[in-house]
Amino acid sequence: MNQIVTIRLTAVLLYLITVFPGWAEEKVFFYSPSLAAVRDQLRHLVLEYSPPRQIIPLLGSYDLFNDKAQKKIGQVNIPAIYYEAHPFIFRKNFRLPDFSESNYFLHFEQLNGHARITLNNKVLHQGSQNFLPATFSVPAGLLNQEDNMLEVQIIPWQGQEDQLPGWIPINLPRISNGLNGPVYLETTPRLYIAELSYQWKMIGTEAHIHGEIVVHTPSGTPGNLDLEIQLLQNSGIIWSTLLPAPPDSLADTQVLPFDIKMAEIIPWSLENPAQHLLKVTLRQEQVVIDQFSKKLALREVSIRNKKIFLNGIPVNLKGINYLYQDLQGTGLIDRNLILNDLQILKSKGFNILRLGYYPLAPLFYHLSDSLGILCLQDLPYPLLTEQMVTDTLNRRQLLEYIGAFTQLALQHPSIIGIGVGNLFHDPWLKKSSKLQKKLHDHLSVNDRFLVYTSFFDQASIPNDFADFYCLEILERNRPEKILKELEKLSRADYPVIISGLSKPISYRVDSIQVTQDVTQSAELLRNINQAFWKDQFLGLILFTYSDYLLQTPALSAGAVDNENFILNSSGLYTRDRVMKKEAEVIIKQKWLLLESDADKKITGDGETYVFIIFGLINLFIFLFLYRSFVDFRKNILRAIRKPHGFFVELLERRMISFEQSFFMMLLISLNGAVMLGGILYFFRNNLLADYLLSIPLAFSNVKLVAVRIIWQPLWIVPVFTVIIMVLFILLTIPIQILSWLRGTKIRIRQSLATSAWSAAPFLLLLPFGMFFYNLLLVMNSYWILFALLLYFHFWYYLRWVNGTRVMCLWSYPWVFLFTLLLIFIFGGGFVLYLQQKIDVSLHLNFLTQLIQYHFN
Repeated sequence: MNQIVTIRLTAVLLYLITVFPGWAEEKVFFYSPSLAAVRDQLRHLVLEYSPPRQIIPLLGSYDLFNDKAQKKIGQVNIPAIYYEAHPFIFRKNFRLPDFSESNYFLHFEQLNGHARITLNNKVLHQGSQNFLPATFSVPAGLLNQEDNMLEVQIIPWQGQEDQLPGWIPINLPRISNGLNGPVYLETTPRLYIAELSYQWKMIGTEAHIHGEIVVHTPSGTPGNLDLEIQLLQNSGIIWSTLLPAPPDSLADTQVLPFDIKMAEIIPWSLENPAQHLLKVTLRQEQVVIDQFSKKLALREVSIRNKKIFLNGIPVNLKGINYLYQDLQGTGLIDRNLILNDLQILKSKGFNILRLGYYPLAPLFYHLSDSLGILCLQDLPYPLLTEQMVTDTLNRRQLLEYIGAFTQLALQHPSIIGIGVGNLFHDPWLKKSSKLQKKLHDHLSVNDRFLVYTSFFDQASIPNDFADFYCLEILERNRPEKILKELEKLSRADYPVIISGLSKPISYRVDSIQVTQDVTQSAELLRNINQAFWKDQFLGLILFTYSDYLLQTPALSAGAVDNENFILNSSGLYTRDRVMKKEAEVIIKQKWLLLESDADKKITGDGETYVFIIFGLINLFIFLFLYRSFVDFRKNILRAIRKPHGFFVELLERRMISFEQSFFMMLLISLNGAVMLGGILYFFRNNLLADYLLSIPLAFSNVKLVAVRIIWQPLWIVPVFTVIIMVLFILLTIPIQILSWLRGTKIRIRQSLATSAWSAAPFLLLLPFGMFFYNLLLVMNSYWILFALLLYFHFWYYLRWVNGTRVMCLWSYPWVFLFTLLLIFIFGGGFVLYLQQKIDVSLHLNFLTQLIQYHFN
């Protein structure tokens, strides 16, 4: 009967652990912009094209299929994005209104995820073009007038090597997958301008532009061709010339060089963001055949003496971090919302934005160009590692992505800096100057852009890879330490921007009250502004414009709202663009901590007493059982004093009932849950704890369940009690396997008793466990407490090995080696699984550096 009860209990507990992560499953929600927002984007696109070129929007309703295209799920309106790990296929059937023998190009404004694009059953593209616009040439004869089918398969970004970003930093903003922007066909005449490339150089107000124009001329093109090149400044023509293109019956393309020298030109600047456009018109027998335009970024940027110069004039930087999400927390482009954000920032005096983690849609850069706001753009490579640069395939993908973005950036004068390697500095980069220079040259594009990277440890001196560096301030709750280190850093030779893009490592150590991100940054800024060495830095970019949703849940997010663990609340504005109370004081330059609400109480004392209450209940149960049941008391004393004799008797003649083993497991598991729950609850605001939790719980749904439990003491103790009891039961499995291999027959009740009663010394911690959380509150160092727990766990392991070898009639060394082998197999398998899924070695590398920095 006892064996049947044990088996049933084991099955129930294992079932709960198996299905528990499934409780976190979420439905897939697709987000589409409003009709007005789509019209704004289309209006912007139409202005970019001049007749006879046309665009054919492929928007509206798309059929949605599952990954195998076997089942139609429904319909969604494009643009549409979603946040989930499900692959989908978007399919649209369309007809061409005015079909002709034109050339067709398929455009995606922004394509997120690993995409496979098929047009009329022909694959046009397969790969990742995350966060960037994409254009694909349509083969001649592929389209027809009446029946065409576009199919886009999206495999969401999950951290695989061929997708971007290639690694999961814990506080990465939420990444949405799908078609985030208009999809359209561009039609050109058969005779058209295929390419316009150029180089330019600014010397004061003098501009020298030279390049070449590629004209597609199908065989047999009759008549003479002329090209008119115009340079427009703020829509006014300031230079023009004609280039003859004599016919060539044997060539399908003609390449025509051009050279422009302008003595007086207004370069783009913050005060006067002049817009420059290079416009080419192709004529045949005086008839306009094609027109093509391209923006120019006519401005010079350089860095000297720890100052950024724009067109030779030093710029006093006042910066802020900007991570775009709309009011719903998605990446859907809303022109009016972006324009409102930029106008607010401009009115508050900010003149430079650090665009964190990944590029934005081209529309954003058009608006920043027109308003005169500088941009530093992080590329989606959070870690710049040795493998990424030395491995041929990884390096090719890296350089291709850099090339695609720089081609976009060359048309936008507001982009002055491009960054890679955020939040990490790999010491390997100091060893390979040749590869560094190659990477730097691709990023700077002949000194058109400044190159930067980030680091967080002031003691690690960066190498010469970048033009300047962003120092991430992680210890914002220790301003005295920061100020001392910044004073030393101010004497260094290399230029540095002091940045607050990342979340801080920790808040206040008492874990009861927390100083909010905005207030921490304001206090730090106030201290830096008073320091004599302030001007030795390029600038300060400590604040973030608005709150944003995170890719994975964060423990520290509960400091603001313990129901929204995916919100980074570090912004001056909320996600719906409402200024926070503390930000009003900061914006008015009253750089003082708020008297009220500066420290926000995040939990009441009653909640933390839960650990004491559970501990007292556990102690009362133990004392009741210990005094009431003589046999139970004798077994405890014998298991602690003479463990070997206890296990010999258990094997030969003494049968411990299932009830005694169950209560032993319950007492120790409940006390362990009180202690472990207190540790996790105490460190729930700590970035290091967040990283440690994210390594075994690498999937957002599972981690979301975990962080919700950690923030609820009433839940954390019962849940961890069940989990620890299940671990005791699982430890009976190797005992049964060994006994089977050795040919000994032991009952399940005996193996359960071995697993449970090996932990008898943990009963000595019962009075200590209930006050464990309170000890963490008052102690400055926790090493003694953790060393004590480590000692007891190692003691339990040795006792378990001793009990197992008695049950199996085997020698101690062989059982010891067998258990180590099991640990290696299961532990190594789990680590290998995480390595394939999330590249856990990079997590551990970064975590190690954080720990070294934090405890130095």
